[in-house]
Parts: sequence; C-alpha cells; structure tokens
Amino acid sequence: MKHSTAFILALGLGCASLAGATDARPAATAGSAAIQKPGTWMYAPLKKGGSGVSVRWRLAAAPKAGEPVTMTLEFGGLRSIDGARFEVTGENVNLARATGMQALKAGPPQQQQVSFTPKAEGVYFINVFTEQAGRTSVVSLPVQVGKVGVKLEKPQNITTLPNGQKAVIMQSS
Repeated sequence: MKHSTAFILALGLGCASLAGATDARPAATAGSAAIQKPGTWMYAPLKKGGSGVSVRWRLAAAPKAGEPVTMTLEFGGLRSIDGARFEVTGENVNLARATGMQALKAGPPQQQQVSFTPKAEGVYFINVFTEQAGRTSVVSLPVQVGKVGVKLEKPQNITTLPNGQKAVIMQSS
C-alpha cells in the first residue's frame, strides 16, 4: 500500500464523532494535540464510506524528544467475518519496528501497542491505515512532544478577487 503524506493529512485532520456513539466525542486534530494528557483516550475521526474500523489511542507518559514513546491503539467496529487489517507508519519519527499490515479478528475491540522515538520537540503524526470488507481508511494521530507546536507561515501574496474574497497567490513549480 503506497501512502501520500498530503492525502493522509487531508483525511486525518477534522472533527467527527464515532458512528453509533450516543455522545459526540471530539476528534483529535493538530490543535488538540497540545491538550492531550497521558492515559487519556483520544478518538480519531470515523469517516463516512471508510473501513468502519474505529481508532482510539492513548499515551502512557508525556512524550519527550529522543526518548521512546509507547502508544496504545484500540480498534473497534470489527464486524466483517473476514476481520480487518491495519498498518502504522510515522512522519519524521523512528518506529521501533516496521509493522506492515497486521490482521484484526472480528468481534470486540482489540488493542495493539506501537513504540516510536520522536527526534525533536514539535507535533508528530502517527498514521493508521485500516481495511475492512474491501474499504480503506486512514487517520493521522497528532502527538505533541514538548512545548513547540506547529508554526504556520503567514501568506505573502494576498490579493482580493473581484467578488471580494481574499486569495493567496502561489507560484507554480
């Protein structure tokens, strides 16, 4: 399975509630990574038309640069008689081992642990790909390491269009 970072980030960010849940649970986004507390379960967005596998995660301790971090992933919604599969990749982190696609059995939620080492302070994304019944989903789980957050560049070339909307003019490559 070949993955595109732009595709992952586009799908991984946003807010949604878990299907079938009676209360709305906030999805984790880059902005909410800073408020994640160790031991607290975070819920990933469940996408309409996706695999149907819900993903939630928690960290055992506050992540520190250069030190191994253990993340517990929990997969729910495993309804296909053939089970489901998942794969974990990291953005600018060293995963303890390459996981590849791993099987999940149909039935109650199942937990897996992933270990990685962040190189420096900042926000890192752990990408979780799921497949079930021929459908695929991906979520990017933000992990805040230290106090340094994402710094966005201020657009340089802002112009006003004839209809009054503001637009950023970008050079093509």
